Amino acid sequence: MRWTERQRAMLREMGVRTWARGGPVLESAASRDEKIVADDESPAEPVRPTLATAPRPAAPAVPAPGDIEWMPADWLIVGEPFDAVANAPGGLAAGEQERLLANMLQAIGVSRDAPTRAGRACHIALDEGARRALDTALECARPRLALALGRAAAEALLGVDEPLGRLRGKVHERAGTRVVVTFPLAYLLRNPTEKAKAWSDLCLAVRALEAG
Repeated sequence: MRWTERQRAMLREMGVRTWARGGPVLESAASRDEKIVADDESPAEPVRPTLATAPRPAAPAVPAPGDIEWMPADWLIVGEPFDAVANAPGGLAAGEQERLLANMLQAIGVSRDAPTRAGRACHIALDEGARRALDTALECARPRLALALGRAAAEALLGVDEPLGRLRGKVHERAGTRVVVTFPLAYLLRNPTEKAKAWSDLCLAVRALEAG
């Protein structure tokens, strides 16, 4: 499968290595000084997303759902607040987390400020108010797929308390909305070798959305 230069650039921003058929491995641009060693298990063969909306620059972080009018969107991204993780001991800058999320979405042709529902993603941060308003976000945005970034997001969406490894690699459902679970952003920034698995999760999410 041939990748466009834009897709290669987005994958490099995520820290995912791409393999050229019959050619050398393209090196990640995550760091000039640090080589990312691939996991023993190769990532699932990526699919070429067919979402037509061209990516645009990432929008500012979305406020709590009680403060905004939710726009209809095919995607709902659920995860920890950027600032909360950044302020935790050993936390990473909020800007790093937000940039990684923007690059992950752009790699599959999705943006938080896309002009149309197809390819638009709404982001909800699981602070105290957002947890109570998750049903409102699902009802108003009417997403076709929810992406849970981490175990806490998966528990909020699915009502289950299970290890992340048991939740990944499957398409779950909440009240008719498909749910795919992947790693939290801070974890991916601390463990760049896991970004290939996160890319597999994104590809699973794209396939699930296109199937329905």
